[in-house]
Amino acid sequence: MSDTTYRLSAAECNRRRKLVREAIMKKGLDALLIWGGVGSDFSGVANIHYLTQWGGNGEEGFLIFPLDGEPYLINSHSSNYQNKCWYEYGCWIKPEDIHGRTGLEYMPSILEGLAQLKLTESRLGIPWLTSEDVPAHWSTNPFPYFIYMGIAEACPKAEMVDASGLIETIRAVKSAEEIVLLEKSHAIAEAAIETMVNFAKPGVCEHIVVAEMFRTMIAEGADLPMLFLWDTGKPLSGGGRLGWTKHRVLESKDIIFLELSPKVHHLSSHLNQTAVIHDLPDGLDKSYEAWKKSYRAGFSAVRPGLTTVELFDILREPIEAAGFSFKIGFHGTGHGNDGYTFPENKEQAVAPGGGIPFREGETIAFEPMAILPDGRGVRMGGTVLVTAQGARPLGKEPDLIIIA
Repeated sequence: MSDTTYRLSAAECNRRRKLVREAIMKKGLDALLIWGGVGSDFSGVANIHYLTQWGGNGEEGFLIFPLDGEPYLINSHSSNYQNKCWYEYGCWIKPEDIHGRTGLEYMPSILEGLAQLKLTESRLGIPWLTSEDVPAHWSTNPFPYFIYMGIAEACPKAEMVDASGLIETIRAVKSAEEIVLLEKSHAIAEAAIETMVNFAKPGVCEHIVVAEMFRTMIAEGADLPMLFLWDTGKPLSGGGRLGWTKHRVLESKDIIFLELSPKVHHLSSHLNQTAVIHDLPDGLDKSYEAWKKSYRAGFSAVRPGLTTVELFDILREPIEAAGFSFKIGFHGTGHGNDGYTFPENKEQAVAPGGGIPFREGETIAFEPMAILPDGRGVRMGGTVLVTAQGARPLGKEPDLIIIA
């Protein structure tokens, strides 16, 4: 079993907060008011977690992050036990800066925090402030409207402006410490795949295989919750089922599609794996060859300055040229942090202005998919880092697995 004690340093805390404060100053703000809801896979609290190393096991709350001074956290509970767990994990926020809400109400505690930090007449940036200008797919965690109205009424001299994407844009470029954790996540996923190969045999119930894979990931240091998609059978398109059954027995020539993102300190690499038991079903070999050409073409093209739409086109061309349907080439210009995997399709990648250029230090969940007419297909990939020299995989190069 590998070392499972992961901590981010004080230097990493200072780096993140310095970058966010520089962005606050550039936007002419005095502070950010960040809402952290549970969201999808607890992704809603990701911006708060990024700045504090607090939250992600069902917590919700608000963070006042001033241009100067310590952050002010308002959490959803008064349980010191849960806060203690976060300090054992490596929480950066001081105990005296964590405040409970008033009964079931956040509003009194938010107003008290704004008053203590002398921000009642300030310019507040609010990530995901609901407006027509914010694309809905950018956030599953819009700022609560009644909180906005409560502040406007209680602090009429305060100005609240949209700060959507401010933190996410910073989070997208990874530090050296973050890359180490993404590599650990990748290694955990690869260990789970190795476990799958060892247990996925004809006659074995699929839930037994999944249980062994989870045992491996938890033992290697993965945090919960994590993304885990599993689909088996003939035919299948990958991701057709979100989970496993307790009764299906694996058979020869079954296709197994696996998609997983083990979480390590709220950072997760993303892997897709296609495997077959014993023999390739008819036609899958051609799908595999089309996938391989797509993956290699895209991987070779990745570099700073390449746009998202250009990468989609590079990945799509070999698959469609071979007569297959193309689905999902990649997601994330900064994959790995909860809640930020934009763009997830070509329509998003095109907007705004014909594509988003990749930056050095960003990560991509790289996963072209070639689909046969009956819905079966090959979809494989891992997480790659954009470097000045091109793409660098954070783990092993993906390949089709044939389970003997």
